[in-house]
Amino acid sequence: MLRAVLMTSVITGVFCAVFAAFVDVITDALDMWVVIALAFLSGFTGSLFAQVVLKRTT
Repeated sequence: MLRAVLMTSVITGVFCAVFAAFVDVITDALDMWVVIALAFLSGFTGSLFAQVVLKRTT
């Protein structure tokens, strides 16, 4: 169980790091609320990506 939790966290972290690098390129032209929305999107999609990679159903 601990291994699965750590693996999900690592995959989500890597996804968010890549996403953050992309956001960093376009952030200067965006308002703060858009940056906050992008941060949420990063975490949300990163978690979904990790679950798909690990093929979790619950």
